[in-house]
Amino acid sequence: MRLLKICLVLTLALLAAKEGFAREPKKKSILEWSPNRIERSVVAGESVLITVQLESTKKLRNVNLEADRALKSFVTLAPSMIDRIEAGQKVTANVQISVPSGTAPRTLRGLIVAYEIGHRGKHRRRLSSGLPIRIDVLDASMSYLDMQVLDESGDPATEGISVFVDGVSSGATDQTGRALVTVGPGEHRVGAAIPELIAGVTDVEVGQGQLLPVTIRLTSGEALALLKEYDIVIEETVNGTFDATSNSFTISVRTEAGEVVPLSDISFVSLEAQDPEAHPLEPTYADVGHLFDLSDTGKVSVVETDSLRSIILEMPAELRLTVLGEGTDRFVYWDSIDFVRVP
Repeated sequence: MRLLKICLVLTLALLAAKEGFAREPKKKSILEWSPNRIERSVVAGESVLITVQLESTKKLRNVNLEADRALKSFVTLAPSMIDRIEAGQKVTANVQISVPSGTAPRTLRGLIVAYEIGHRGKHRRRLSSGLPIRIDVLDASMSYLDMQVLDESGDPATEGISVFVDGVSSGATDQTGRALVTVGPGEHRVGAAIPELIAGVTDVEVGQGQLLPVTIRLTSGEALALLKEYDIVIEETVNGTFDATSNSFTISVRTEAGEVVPLSDISFVSLEAQDPEAHPLEPTYADVGHLFDLSDTGKVSVVETDSLRSIILEMPAELRLTVLGEGTDRFVYWDSIDFVRVP
């Protein structure tokens, strides 16, 4: 009986300890990193230098910075040993990423970790969860543009903005407003565009195996030099009106001289009300690009006439059509045309 009581007491004590441990809040890192992660693309044979800051919540001595095993051959830290960090103090360190020549293209992932070294180096205490690093190793036989798109206020733009190189759509921005584009060495004209904002275009020259940073800022109401002068024409429109019962709907792109520019690709086609606020109860915008295709002559022709007709009839009569497409001349064409639907 006595043995049973002892077992019960020990069991209850263990359960209480386990429950208490489970409820213990996660400890906050003593050391915080800024930025809280690093992601860089590096051409094989090149190196980049990145500055980071460490801030401690406590007074520390003999803080050692180390790259983990996955990154040891690619990352150098300076300083790697910090004698003293006061509570609340921010300390700067340099992270140099060097990729040896001949390294095959791949993605490397790892951590930089901070330890406090005890007396005579006998003890090590980890101070944070670590600074995550991702390194995308690029092929040195190619050339690259590291494009950073900014919004009108100068902040990184949103995800999904199209970027263009020499008039050809070449990708879209990620969550940080960046896009990495592979190009041939030489001169290129680069830009970015979304329907409401157009980016200023810049000319760049990139060398063999070079990763060239390029910054583009989106601005409203400016002509994009990347685009050639042109007009969008709805071929069935007469005097600005379009018969909703028509069995065809063809769009062509023409220069100011009246020359037709054959398109090689369609980025998007949209319909919207000319005055959306005047029609609060009707649909005022529709993405209709999926209803169109390119003809053999490079014109934009509707392939689902009934679906397009249904959309047009549900919308206000005064409509605006917007088209963004790539010409066979490798330039991007974008414009809008207003028309009135009848009956």
